[in-house]
Amino acid sequence: MLATRHGGYLLQIPAEAVDVHAYESLVAEGQQAFEKGDDESAARAYRQALDLWQGPALVDVRVGPVLQIEAMRLEESRLVTRERRIDADLRLGRHAEVTAELMDLTARHPEHEGLHSQAMVALYRCGRQAAALDVYHRLRRRLVDELGVEPSPQLQRLHQAMLAVDPPAGRGLRPAPHVHLRLVRGLIPRRRPVGQSAGSSSFSRARSSAVMGTSGRRRSG
Repeated sequence: MLATRHGGYLLQIPAEAVDVHAYESLVAEGQQAFEKGDDESAARAYRQALDLWQGPALVDVRVGPVLQIEAMRLEESRLVTRERRIDADLRLGRHAEVTAELMDLTARHPEHEGLHSQAMVALYRCGRQAAALDVYHRLRRRLVDELGVEPSPQLQRLHQAMLAVDPPAGRGLRPAPHVHLRLVRGLIPRRRPVGQSAGSSSFSRARSSAVMGTSGRRRSG
């Protein structure tokens, strides 16, 4: 239904016609399973959520300021969901399966500590200690050179555990808690924060009524 609103029109779309709702429902399902320790169900739900994506958010829509913020929020959510899915896979011992994916992700997000810690753990468990340590050193050089900060204490402890070969097989190692450097960048004038705007929640209410394409179905990407 097309409704008149102050300053324009609003296309009201049923929730079941907007696939972002299915995506967010699966993400919530995965998070609940993950918190309960059901890693298999968590990984499956996260994977199903990510499979709904077919490219960048709102790729076929001409976006203005409001939709641009929503697109950024969706892209950030996509990355976080992928990170959580990898966490579940690592808990399940699938380090060999996620190594190539993590190397690609760390190249695309060279300052993301969470992804780098996951890559370090995956490589270490694969018996590639030198490669795992190299991931840490490349990240540290970038953080120091560009942001003037050291890696988080959690990541430093992970690095020290790998240097000490503790534990020897790497099975007990976990990725460091995820540190999003967007929070750090907000304190550094020369770098503009990337990711969810503090005011983006005010736009989330408009998601179900936004026109996302000519097919009559909203797409996550």
